[in-house]
Amino acid sequence: MVFRIKSYFLLVVTSIIVVNICCYNGVVSTGSEKSMVGKIVYAVNAGGLGYTDSDGITYQPDPSTNGISSDYGKRFWTIGRVDPEDSILYQTERYSQSTFGYDIEIKDDGDYVLVMKFAEVYFLNPNKKVFDIRLNDMHNIVEQLDIFSEVGHGVAHDEVIPFKISANGRKLKIKGEESTIKNNKIRLEFIKGALDNPKINAFYVIKGTEFDVPKLPIFEPPSSVAQNSDRKYENLIELPDDDEEDEMGFTNYQDGEPVETAQEQKRKRRLIRQPPFKSINDIEEDDWLPVIQVGGSLVFAMVVAFIVKKFI
Repeated sequence: MVFRIKSYFLLVVTSIIVVNICCYNGVVSTGSEKSMVGKIVYAVNAGGLGYTDSDGITYQPDPSTNGISSDYGKRFWTIGRVDPEDSILYQTERYSQSTFGYDIEIKDDGDYVLVMKFAEVYFLNPNKKVFDIRLNDMHNIVEQLDIFSEVGHGVAHDEVIPFKISANGRKLKIKGEESTIKNNKIRLEFIKGALDNPKINAFYVIKGTEFDVPKLPIFEPPSSVAQNSDRKYENLIELPDDDEEDEMGFTNYQDGEPVETAQEQKRKRRLIRQPPFKSINDIEEDDWLPVIQVGGSLVFAMVVAFIVKKFI
């Protein structure tokens, strides 16, 4: 009797392991992350430390010493349109009071995509920070970029630029234009304009096409800029104040630029993040995969064990 119980238990455990392996390889894991990591040519978390995002892209720490690195965006708990864990890619940045850039080494011919990540975390109005972006010293790949005009305040914005390398890594073709690559390095530059300083939060180059690039959710503009400027308090709750203050000390704004008071800095330190609870109606299809996997494997294992016990 004891031997039969042990045998039945062993069959169940073995079946569960086999089914989970099959489900993991065939259903839960699509292999996209491993494929994505293999295609990445160069990735930098500008102004910040190394980081691997939710898509499996590993960003190296910022190697540049030009301009100024800043983590001013960390005053936001999260950045709009992105996974909260990936907000860090939009919270740190590098900017400069003059044109600056990065050298990207590419040796192989093929199709590539440059993805640049931005978030306006300082200005609260459009036409405050506007700049161009240039590739390989001659291609103006983005002109008059005004991040606030694109998405508002504290919201992620990606610029996706496809290009092609040919002639054994010596020619770059983009938007119908062609240029010569020197020493297998492409220069990515953020051009100083008349309106404030150019910046970049993070960027990467992937070997592939735009279909291989993870996309941000579709942006739904707020009804007013005022609503957008309140995003820095989104998903926050305020704890009771143990200290007595005569006034709260909210942020003042001068020409659309935030000026924080000492009282507000103290108030922000008392803020904690509100958990992003989901209702049953908000659960997406992918959220059910682990449940289906575990439940299905358990039922299948019991069926297999019963058949083996019955007929073998």
